[in-house]
Amino acid sequence: MSLKELTSAEIATALKISPGRVRQLAGLGILPRTPNGGYVLSFCKKAFFDYKKRVHDAGDESTYLEYLKISNDLMEMQNRVMRGEFLHRDDFISTTGARVQSCRSRLLIIPTKASLLLIANDDAGCLSILRRMVTEARRELETDIDFLRIAKSALKDKKRR
Repeated sequence: MSLKELTSAEIATALKISPGRVRQLAGLGILPRTPNGGYVLSFCKKAFFDYKKRVHDAGDESTYLEYLKISNDLMEMQNRVMRGEFLHRDDFISTTGARVQSCRSRLLIIPTKASLLLIANDDAGCLSILRRMVTEARRELETDIDFLRIAKSALKDKKRR
């Protein structure tokens, strides 16, 4: 079997389609390319006829292409999760939930903490103390969450299990 690299025009002639269609199918991942961007006839023929059979089985090319795009998108998302570029929903919920819970706790403790400080102060002093305590709680929500660090640590935890 010859593994000679061919151009899109040569593959198009062999498959009886246009060179643009060859490039389109290659862009969709249907026709395999070599690392140099060329094509190998035997691989392309097999891939093209498999593609045509699937389109025939699906009954409509657009249905099959939509399925193929969704499959490719899903695979890319799974790859990005594995590389730590995406954060799983559960990890996101637990992280943001912990942040909100911490801020909530700070806000709920203000009356208890402030009551002792407010007794000996005038109105301006009381307002200043309350403003400072609320600002501290709010700042906790304003700080950036390092989602990349969280995703990587969650990935390490899952690998350990």
